[in-house]
Amino acid sequence: MNSEVRIIKLVTGETVICYVGEPTDLEYTTMVHPLIFNTMYKQTGEVSIVATKWLESELHMHTIQNHNIVISTKASEMITELYISSVEEMIESDLEEADEDDGFAQGDFPNQQEQDEDEVITYH
Repeated sequence: MNSEVRIIKLVTGETVICYVGEPTDLEYTTMVHPLIFNTMYKQTGEVSIVATKWLESELHMHTIQNHNIVISTKASEMITELYISSVEEMIESDLEEADEDDGFAQGDFPNQQEQDEDEVITYH
């Protein structure tokens, strides 16, 4: 996938950092591993940036309609490096969590369905 890390401002006011691939549809944008960065100021004067998932979901790709995007721009080199390291840490953490047995099996909950890892949800 020929993609780049972009900063996307949504009509909701959220600022999302994600990979965005080559557009295949003029009406939709697919965000891959969308994250939100929050700035934390410590009393010592230090500043740290905390990355969180845009949506707490096991899915890694989310498609939104372009009319929900106010602006989209290429991320700076510093933000790109921070984003890539954050995604790598989250993937590693997800893999570790998947290895842990939580005591529940697939189908233990009503209406629970197995989802394809590459499934994309479209938001309108």
